[in-house]
Amino acid sequence: MTQPATPQRAHRARLRCVSGAAIAITLPLLLLASCKRAPATRVILVGDSITRGSVRGGGASFAEGLADLLGSGYELVNAGCAGSSALDWTLSRPSRHCGGEGRVEANLFASKLESELPAPLVTLMLGTNDALAFHEPVPTPPDLYEQAMREIIHEALERGAGEIILMTPPPNPRSDEVLRERLAAYRDRTLAICGQSDRVRCGPDVFELLDAELHFEGPNAHPNATGHRAIAEALARSVRERS
Repeated sequence: MTQPATPQRAHRARLRCVSGAAIAITLPLLLLASCKRAPATRVILVGDSITRGSVRGGGASFAEGLADLLGSGYELVNAGCAGSSALDWTLSRPSRHCGGEGRVEANLFASKLESELPAPLVTLMLGTNDALAFHEPVPTPPDLYEQAMREIIHEALERGAGEIILMTPPPNPRSDEVLRERLAAYRDRTLAICGQSDRVRCGPDVFELLDAELHFEGPNAHPNATGHRAIAEALARSVRERS
């Protein structure tokens, strides 16, 4: 789990409350007892290795950057699974190995998302592995990608997600026109889903946000630290607007 702030920052937040009570030491004990931190807003991040924290060349991931930007009023749960596609996050999909974590999940939705619900906000960014056919026999057709995303959204809302923030899939720096068109089709399908319910909102348009030269290193599908920072800043704005 990614924590919303460093231990030092959280400690300072507690100290501010105690300090305020100490200044008002002559006030009734009931007033002093009311000096407590409001519950943190839980945000669950669903995605693949980019969400999980893979940064080309090293540096902070967008999940880490988001935690710093939002501060101690939020509790971030990083539910990213390296190597996963949109199909892997459906309830009907069998086990999935999360790359680098050394374990096989019985079902990603159940083990990494449903187990963390309820939560006011869930962010969803998938599509890189669908487009590349990574751990899949063939690339995911856009119609099937949209169907999978709709299933994930429906089941998450049914099981305690207050609202879904949808993010379009990142671009890929490879000079492959077919791959780009496939990701562009995923983007169109994602944007089409947004706004069809007042509980499903468009978040950052990552496909348009990231630049192949500035935000990537060579043909690697994982953004560099600059790219991750751009995602974090855009997503922080979306989260603040909806919490």
